[in-house]
Amino acid sequence: METQKPLLKDLQGKEAVVEQEVVADKEPIVDTAQVSAAAITVTINDINLAKALEDLKTSKPKIRGIVIKDHEEPSESRTTTTNFFKEITGQGKQQEEINEEERLVGERARQQEEVNIALIETWEDIQEKMDADCQLAKKVQAEEQQKLNEEEKAKLFMELLEKRRKFFAAKRTKEKRNIPPTKAQQRSLRNEFVEESSKKAQAKITQEEGSKRAGDELE
Repeated sequence: METQKPLLKDLQGKEAVVEQEVVADKEPIVDTAQVSAAAITVTINDINLAKALEDLKTSKPKIRGIVIKDHEEPSESRTTTTNFFKEITGQGKQQEEINEEERLVGERARQQEEVNIALIETWEDIQEKMDADCQLAKKVQAEEQQKLNEEEKAKLFMELLEKRRKFFAAKRTKEKRNIPPTKAQQRSLRNEFVEESSKKAQAKITQEEGSKRAGDELE
């Protein structure tokens, strides 16, 4: 480490001591100069010595001492660090936004899947009910058709029986006509004929007598 103490005079005749430290292999540090109410920092990289004296002249402070140390500009490092942290913070926020967006997309996909499952289940229930109704309708139609068939069959059977009954009745009547009557039947027929003839003759006589009496009464 080397220390140089040049003696300087400003335009007002005041003396100021400027210390310059050269630090090797270390990051330069800027010390502040104690002024009456504030501190003024002057760096070699920013302004030259003449500019420093001009600043001291312009500000007119009561100088106790000023130390100027050679160093590299630290603001660039601070700016780089700040930008780095800003970049890291920005990346973190971007990652959080990406994660949130992915979460929302996954949530919407899950909700849509639940809706689709509910629709499928509802459609399956409706389809099952439709199939059950269709099967019931077919069963009822088959039963009604079977009932109609049975009634039709019964009706046809009764018509057939009636036709057969009439057929056999006509046949028996015809056979009776073709068969000659027996003696008993002949006697019965004669008796029936005689009785019928007697009834007719008696009725005729009665009618004639009634007509005659009616004519006599009119006279």
